[in-house]
Amino acid sequence: MLLPGLRKLKNQYGFESKSDRIYGFHKDCFIQILECQGKKVLYIDFPVKLDAEDWAKVESWHRKGYATELERFDGEDDLGSIHMDFREAFLPFKVAKIAEIIDDLTNHIANKYPDAHNRCQGNGCTHQHEETVKVYEMDGVLLPLCSECAKEVAADFEQANADFNEQPNNYEQGALLAAVFSIPGLLFPVIMYALGRLSSLAGIVFFYLAMKGYLWAKGKMDRVGVCIIALISLAFSALGTYIGFLSQVVKELGDLERFAEAPMSDKIGCAIELLDDPEVHASLMKDLTTTLILCVVSIAIVGYPFFKSAGKSSIKEA
Repeated sequence: MLLPGLRKLKNQYGFESKSDRIYGFHKDCFIQILECQGKKVLYIDFPVKLDAEDWAKVESWHRKGYATELERFDGEDDLGSIHMDFREAFLPFKVAKIAEIIDDLTNHIANKYPDAHNRCQGNGCTHQHEETVKVYEMDGVLLPLCSECAKEVAADFEQANADFNEQPNNYEQGALLAAVFSIPGLLFPVIMYALGRLSSLAGIVFFYLAMKGYLWAKGKMDRVGVCIIALISLAFSALGTYIGFLSQVVKELGDLERFAEAPMSDKIGCAIELLDDPEVHASLMKDLTTTLILCVVSIAIVGYPFFKSAGKSSIKEA
């Protein structure tokens, strides 16, 4: 959902919008603006390769303190591109300042390079085309392309998808190593219990550990593979909660005088027996339920993009 600031810029420049961003051409520069994680981000792809004077112009806005971070891209074959971050603390960053930067830089480029026009950003595009360059979406990435480059990318994606479909599944090996890689993560819920709290981060920790193991085993990263990773993550989240809860019971037993000198094996055995006590068992079930709900939500948020894009690449006009 677009917030009011981005909607204002969208109307001001006649841009298009997609989920969390607005985008479009302004004076032959391709511009994207998005809002995420407490900041606004501005991307500008210029139609020319910038020289020292142009970069000095760009960097002057960073020195003025408007942008908290500036990243520039200018490889041998690349056109000039910039990425500016505008951090937000308690109040939204004023979009009027972003508009000021856009107007200043695009006017500078338009005046200095009057013959520059929208450029196709396909890799090493050498096509002679008079048609208007259009914006295409490739797996969530927006890029201006000519129709010839768009067709080439579509053909590459079609071949890549065909190659992917022919890969062996390796589900069993993937699941096994996903479980093995998740074992070190069991320390995380134990530590969280020691700090006296539960955390939805356990689900995220186990998801990424399981995914590392799954990919290490060359498991096929299709939708079945993502589901395998998610289920293993949930299983280890539950196991981690059980072990964390048990560790706390052992700790509390160790604080009792009659268990102070008892061997650890005796404390663990007694703690396991205590888990059958109705009150202790109810507390464990409450923690397990809470943890699994939190982990389901966190794994769904983290895993959905993988599930949505698993096993397919596509290009379409934005």
